[in-house]
Amino acid sequence: MAQKLTTDEKILNAFSKLLEENGYTETTTKKIAQAAGVNESTLFRHFKDKEQLVNELVQKYMSDIDTANAGFIASGDIVSDLMQVADIYNQFVETHKALFLIGMRDSFQFPKLKEMIIQLPMKLKKILISRMTEMKRSGEINELVNVDITAANYITLILGHALIQNIYTGTGLDISQTDFVQKNVRNFAEYLK
Repeated sequence: MAQKLTTDEKILNAFSKLLEENGYTETTTKKIAQAAGVNESTLFRHFKDKEQLVNELVQKYMSDIDTANAGFIASGDIVSDLMQVADIYNQFVETHKALFLIGMRDSFQFPKLKEMIIQLPMKLKKILISRMTEMKRSGEINELVNVDITAANYITLILGHALIQNIYTGTGLDISQTDFVQKNVRNFAEYLK
C-alpha cells in the first residue's frame, strides 16, 4: 500500500514540479497550492514563502548527498570510482532537477536563491576533495594532481553534462549518460593516474 503524503510533501512535490515547468518567477504560491490540492492559507501555515520552499528542497538534497556519500565505497580504481560518482550525481540531478533548473534560469536574478543553490556544487566539491585526497594518498591518483582544481573541473564536467541533458535535449549536444560516463569520465579519470 502506498504511503500517504503529508501536506508538506504534497506542497514540496507540487513546488518542485512547477519549478521544472515554469521557473521560479512564474511559480506562484497560488499555483503551488492548486497543484498540491490545498488552499493558499494552508501553504502559508506550512511554509513562510517560496524562499523557504527552495531552502527545504536544498536541505533535502544535502541530506540525500550525505546519504550517498556515506554509502560510497572506493574501489581503489580511479576510473571506476569517478564513473560511479558521475552516475550518482546524474541520479541526484534527475531527482532534484528543479533545483538545478532554477539555478540555471533564475539564480542570477535572485541573489538569495543563488546563495542557496551554490551550496549544492560546493557540497559535492568538498566531498570530492576529501575522496580525491584519499585517492592521492593511496597512489590511485598521481601525486602531482591538484585535488582542489581537479574537483572543480570534475564538477564542471558532470554538472555541464547534466544541464545539457535537461536543457538541450534533442540538439545533438545531449550525450547519453552511458556514453558520457564510458568516454568522457573514463578519459578524465585516466588522465589523473
